[in-house]
Amino acid sequence: MDKLIEQHKILICVGSGGVGKTTFSASLALRSAQKGYKTLVLTIDPSKRLATSLGLSLDKPEVVEVPKTGGKLFASTLHSEKIFEEFIKSVSKNPLKAQKLLNNRLYRLMATSLSGSQEFTSMEMLMSIIAKREFDKVILDTPPAQHAKDFLQAPENFSNLFQESVIKWFIRSYDNMGLVKKIFKKSTHLALKVLQRLTGSEFMEELSDFFEGLSDIREALLEESQKVMCLLREPTTGFVLVTGFDASKLWDALSFSSQIKKQGFGLRYVILNRAFPQWKNGELKLEDFGGEKWLFDLYVRFDRFYQKRKEVYLDFVKKVDVPYILVPEMNKDIYGLEDLKKIWDKVQTLIDKGEGAENA
Repeated sequence: MDKLIEQHKILICVGSGGVGKTTFSASLALRSAQKGYKTLVLTIDPSKRLATSLGLSLDKPEVVEVPKTGGKLFASTLHSEKIFEEFIKSVSKNPLKAQKLLNNRLYRLMATSLSGSQEFTSMEMLMSIIAKREFDKVILDTPPAQHAKDFLQAPENFSNLFQESVIKWFIRSYDNMGLVKKIFKKSTHLALKVLQRLTGSEFMEELSDFFEGLSDIREALLEESQKVMCLLREPTTGFVLVTGFDASKLWDALSFSSQIKKQGFGLRYVILNRAFPQWKNGELKLEDFGGEKWLFDLYVRFDRFYQKRKEVYLDFVKKVDVPYILVPEMNKDIYGLEDLKKIWDKVQTLIDKGEGAENA
């Protein structure tokens, strides 16, 4: 996988939540730094201990250097609200309109909850960093996505909300609160109740100001979205799909990999994280367990369970057409730099042995 680092300027780790994507992103970045590249890892919602080990503040969107890595490793967490605010200020044609939008109650409640906003702002920060040319390599840990389209189409869908025709239609339909709910995540519906307490004229004014402010940055949003899509299709941009080992996760991974390639993006590797340990086939007999039937029965049940999991895995490897590797479940939580290094060492050892990376 060292070639993966060498051949790409940007590596984007994608996948659903709870598969160890953030941890693997950090491990990949650490390896990149130790190979002599000035590397930045942008993380989404790292655990408190992982953030501490990387020297990150969970409250401030600062780029910090991670000490004692044996290389030049920098890290930052993505703060969508702050990034979107800076984007609005930088592209707005009218500073007064920009500030009016930022002060708008609807904007303050909803800006970072618009469907696709987190994905858009993560791409916006990536674009900004690449433009500055301060780093040799950038590793991006993306927001969790249940399906590929949730991430791949998010920036485009987000910018499409601000098409002129949509804005005009929305303002004309201001009196229907149900329309507002359709474009916001379900988690923000409680926040909308705050707006429902406003009088009709107050709500109309807030809504009108909100979309008037957005119309001022509409063209910049559309242009930025197009630039993002171009960057994602660059040959020096590679996608790494991180997935779990259970049947549903593997099925999602196949769908995810198919959609990534269909969009014209470069899927370079699939990481089967927290994989079931390698299990030697069930040829053991009762006497191998000292005649302890309960122990032998437990072994038989475990072996059957493993064989079913193995069938799912073998079906997956027949269908996936990119390099992949199985990373076994660790026997403890991953906290510090040493643990991150152990992950990479394990991955490299498996690749060197030719285990679980038949397509590599």
